[in-house]
Amino acid sequence: MFMEFQRIYLERTGSTNSLVMEAYKSGAEAVPLCIRAGYQDNGRGIGQNTWHSTAGKNLLMSIGLKLGPIKAENQFDITKIVSLALLHTVRTHFPNDGFAIKWPNDLYWNQKKLAGILISNIIQGREIEYSVIGIGLNVNENAFPASLPNPVSLVQIGGEELSPLLLMESFLENFDRETRQYFADPKTTEADYLTNLLYFDQPMLYQIGSENVCGIIRGISPYGHLRLDIDGRGEQLFDLKELNFLHRACPQPK
Repeated sequence: MFMEFQRIYLERTGSTNSLVMEAYKSGAEAVPLCIRAGYQDNGRGIGQNTWHSTAGKNLLMSIGLKLGPIKAENQFDITKIVSLALLHTVRTHFPNDGFAIKWPNDLYWNQKKLAGILISNIIQGREIEYSVIGIGLNVNENAFPASLPNPVSLVQIGGEELSPLLLMESFLENFDRETRQYFADPKTTEADYLTNLLYFDQPMLYQIGSENVCGIIRGISPYGHLRLDIDGRGEQLFDLKELNFLHRACPQPK
C-alpha cells in the first residue's frame, strides 16, 4: 500500500474524529492515523447530527492524514475519493445493484441510508494541510431508533454478519487505490463519482423550502455545491440543508 496507517482500536470513546484531530494538534500528523472504535458516546454527523450504533456492531472509524497537494477550493475532491472507496468496499462483499453515493456525504442502498461520511479539513494558505475523515457504516445493526427515517445495514441486505475489522482493512486498501487514481487522473475520479451518484442526470422531485420542484442533478461544483437544473429556472447551486431529496420521480406531463 502507498499509505501505511498507524492503527488504533478502542472499545469505547467519545468520538474517533475528535481523537484524530487531537493527535494532529499534538504534532502527530507525520504518520497517517486510523482509529476504530467499538462504540462512540458522541459519534458525530454533519452539523448537530449524531450517529447511532449498538456497541460492537458497526464500523466506526476515522483516519487522519495529509493527502497531498490539493487546493482549498477543490476540497470536495476528498469527499469524492472517500465516497468511491467506501462504495467499492461495500460492492466487494455485495456485488448486487442498488448502492449509490448520495450527495453530499452518504452511501445509500435502494433509497436507504447505509453509511455517513464526515470530513474536516485544516487549510494552510491555499492548500489543505490535513484531513480528518470519519466513517460510520451500518454493518451488523438490527435495532435502529424509530426516529431515523430510512436506515439500513449490511446484515439486513445480505442476511449474514460481517467483520467491521475486515471492512476497515478493505476500505483502507480502496482508499489507497482511489487516492492514487485521483492524483494520476482526476477526471477519471470525477467521472466515476458522477456515474455512481444517486439520481445523476435523472428528473426527480426535490423540496426547496416549502416548495416541491422537478430537477436534474448535473454535477457538483468544486466547492461541493449540488448543481441542480430546475425545470423552468435553469441550473442553480445548493449547499447542504438547502434542499431535501424526496426520492420520487417527476410526474409525467399530462
